[in-house]
Amino acid sequence: MKNPILSSSNVSFVPDVWSAEWCEWTDINQIPNYEGCGIYRIRLVNSKGYPVKIPRFVDMDKDGILQICYSENIKRGIYRFLGATEGKKYTHAEGERWQLLKKYTNLEERYKDCKMQYSFKKQASGKEARIEQERFIKCYVKKYGEVPPNNNNFPDKHIEWENLSNSEPYE
Repeated sequence: MKNPILSSSNVSFVPDVWSAEWCEWTDINQIPNYEGCGIYRIRLVNSKGYPVKIPRFVDMDKDGILQICYSENIKRGIYRFLGATEGKKYTHAEGERWQLLKKYTNLEERYKDCKMQYSFKKQASGKEARIEQERFIKCYVKKYGEVPPNNNNFPDKHIEWENLSNSEPYE
């Protein structure tokens, strides 16, 4: 799928999405060394490292995507997410949400042999990272009918829904 090309009237795209520009999936406990801007996704995998299928409103998410985030510092973003999931007082909404789910639901029992992994994609600026995150979340919504389970809400600023094809970024 596509990298955003900003113009005064809209945002258009050039091909590629979940593949070439993304780093390898890495265990969430291994904090990256990259301190620049980018987007990152977190997925749930089983004990063998295969994505856990997550039932969504419209379709089954076979990639096990839990959230799609952006950060002006990927290293700090992953570190804060991980700390927040462990109950530390970091300002990371998705990490805090994960901690609440662990504390007040049967999440850990249901997924006891599972772990999280992350992958990130570098961006030139924080603005580009925010736009790219919005595009990925909107593509996810078009495919599955809702945002990833650990994201909070629909982004609605830079990317027009009509500009996204139904196959982006998954096919």
